Amino acid sequence: MSSKKNNKPKNIIKRDEKISSVIEVKEKDNKIVYILILIIAILLSLLIYYIFFNNSNKNCDNCEKSTIEIEVDPKYQLVNYVGFTFKMPLEWDFVGDESYNISNKDEKLFISFETISNDYNTFISDEIQKSFLESIQTSDNIKIEQIKKQDNYSLYEGIYNNYNYLIVALGNEKKTVLIKTQFVDKLAFDELKNSVIDFAISSITKDEG
Repeated sequence: MSSKKNNKPKNIIKRDEKISSVIEVKEKDNKIVYILILIIAILLSLLIYYIFFNNSNKNCDNCEKSTIEIEVDPKYQLVNYVGFTFKMPLEWDFVGDESYNISNKDEKLFISFETISNDYNTFISDEIQKSFLESIQTSDNIKIEQIKKQDNYSLYEGIYNNYNYLIVALGNEKKTVLIKTQFVDKLAFDELKNSVIDFAISSITKDEG
């Protein structure tokens, strides 16, 4: 009994081997392409995140401006008088023809300024104080009823033409400034006295002749 051999011709075997190797190469190439695409996608995602999210605050031109340009309502206005700077309440304003006459919006007080050429230490000496008190009583009809001397200013409380009157004296080594205040009545004096004192002692001396 004879048997047939199923062996393929050599040329067909070689062709099959070539086809198999080509398929293997293509599969390997496809895997490499997929890996490269995945890597590129990851890199693009990271780049997009960095540009649009991580740097969003750094590239915001208005972010810093918004913190700098916050407006705060003023609490007082500054008044300069012969080298002294006073913090004046917002509800006070200048009145009359003179530059340094001040009143409040309810016109319950009237403030004026005066400069004395004596330095403050000389002004508060017993000799000058005696002549000062005599002068304002005879010339200005101001009767001083109480004097309070603090470390760097003095208070004179009294009556002027039946109105409550307050003088705050302060100064430096060159001059003395008097902040003189007339109140419309005793109620206004009690209500606004401390505001006038705070206004007066808020002054900042400047090196001015």
